[in-house]
Amino acid sequence: MGSLNKTILIGKVLDTPDMRFSVNGAGIIKFNLEVKRPPRVSGEESPPDKIPIVAFSKQAEMLAEKVKQDDIVMIEGRVQVRTYNKQDGQTQWSTEVVALSSIVLNEDNIKNFNVMSNLPLGTDNIQEDQAKKEENYDDIPF
Repeated sequence: MGSLNKTILIGKVLDTPDMRFSVNGAGIIKFNLEVKRPPRVSGEESPPDKIPIVAFSKQAEMLAEKVKQDDIVMIEGRVQVRTYNKQDGQTQWSTEVVALSSIVLNEDNIKNFNVMSNLPLGTDNIQEDQAKKEENYDDIPF
């Protein structure tokens, strides 16, 4: 049985991204992304989630150059759960999203996203169905 580990998040960068380098020189960047939850009850706002983001190598370098605190970004990546031992010997679990691609959203991108997200579900299917109805197979020479 196959599996899929993919997530797409759009949110606000909560803190200044922390760029570091591994012993072999690969870039590692970490920051937290505030992502709003859909409301549980109509008219009631749910608290946002604070999601740790990490990126490596070229993606980390690109994020370090382009992303700053309070930017709105779209992150595409995978969920990673890892364990590590704290200095006191206790095992600590960490869940984070490993960014594989990202887009810093400016005002134009956000407007386009809002327009697209307000379209009713299945709009493109309606257009495809209409195009199929308009096809005329009598003109085909075979």
